[in-house]
Order: sequence, then C-alpha cells, then structure tokens
Amino acid sequence: MKVPDDRRDLAPLDPRSDPRRWESMVQGINRAAAFEIARRAALPEPGVLFFLSEWRLPAAAACTAIAAGAAAILLLQSPTTTEADAGIAAALGFSEPVATWIETGSTPSVEELLIAWEGADR
Repeated sequence: MKVPDDRRDLAPLDPRSDPRRWESMVQGINRAAAFEIARRAALPEPGVLFFLSEWRLPAAAACTAIAAGAAAILLLQSPTTTEADAGIAAALGFSEPVATWIETGSTPSVEELLIAWEGADR
C-alpha cells in the first residue's frame, strides 16, 4: 500500500508540540548529564601530549604489524643455514675445521680445539 506524500502528517510526532513536556524532557536530560558535564569542565585543557597519547595504541599496532611482516620476509628470504654459515666462516677467515664445526653445528673436542689452535705442526 502506497500512501501519497501529501497525506503524510507527522505533526503529532513533533516533541515540541507540547512545550511543558518538552522542557521537562530537556531538564531531565540535563539533570542526568550534570555529573559528566561537571567532570569534563574540571579536566585540564588538552595539550599536545593528550592528542599524541590517543595515537599510542594504533601506533603500537602498526609497529607490531610492520615487525611481523619484516620478520616473515627475513625468514622466507634467508638462505639455508649451512650456506649462510659457510659463507660467514669463509669471509671471516676461519680455518677448515672451524668452518666445518660452524656448518654442522657440532661441538669440537678438546683435542680438535688444540689442533686448530696450535696447528697440525706440533
């Protein structure tokens, strides 16, 4: 059922039609909000730090997302452990046994350490 626009009369719904009821409603709202209005009036004037503090949580969330993305990229793009370790050991000029220990992740014995330290000549 379609009602023509000229037949819609919303005047009975106007809250200002009864001035006494309207003023009573406004006073009730003001009484209910008096505590909050007084609390906000007592607050100091907002400064720069107040506005910056509102950005604390969104900035922390953005930093966390960026760090997680960077960590994922580093983990996915890094070469295998043995390739990286062998390259580092060779670049640092370690001897062959030391480079092997680094590549395999093994712990050398005392005898192997002495031979690597003093050389095979002794």
